[in-house]
Amino acid sequence: MAAQTYGLTANNLSLAGGDVEMGQLMFLPQIKWLLGDGRDSAAVVNFSLSPRLTCCVTRGVGGGRACGTGAALGYSAASGDGLTLFSATVEFDNVADTKNGSLTFSVEHNF
Repeated sequence: MAAQTYGLTANNLSLAGGDVEMGQLMFLPQIKWLLGDGRDSAAVVNFSLSPRLTCCVTRGVGGGRACGTGAALGYSAASGDGLTLFSATVEFDNVADTKNGSLTFSVEHNF
């Protein structure tokens, strides 16, 4: 590894990171609501709510343990003829003062 600073260059640098082990455990129950059963060309719509508890363990230099909470909200719909599918999911987590979130959309149309 090479480094350069203040006009000086060193080409014989190394970084010993050691071993790192990571583990994650998530408790994720899911509650679903079905709206519409697809009869008489009606659309089928699903809503879902998934609260979750996440615990992470890191072993190695600077390792630790942390737990946090989060949730996922989902929506999916299929047209009555089943040719068009749409889904959207919003997820967010707060573990060890780190906040993560995502938004996913999917549209599928079969010919």
